Amino acid sequence: MAKLRPYYEESQSAYDISDDFFALFLDPTWVYTCAYFERDDMTLEEAQLAKVDLALDKLNLEPG
Repeated sequence: MAKLRPYYEESQSAYDISDDFFALFLDPTWVYTCAYFERDDMTLEEAQLAKVDLALDKLNLEPG
């Protein structure tokens, strides 16, 4: 079984990057995955929110 410690330190460096760097290419929601473009005219921010809405709809959440 591989030791996790070296990999932890390598992956941790990705979280030590400043927010200013990520602000260069992320939209205001700061979502760091693919987007869901329902229409050709959607902005990145709209597509990120559409992805979140799609995921929530698939959960079939109900009150309570």
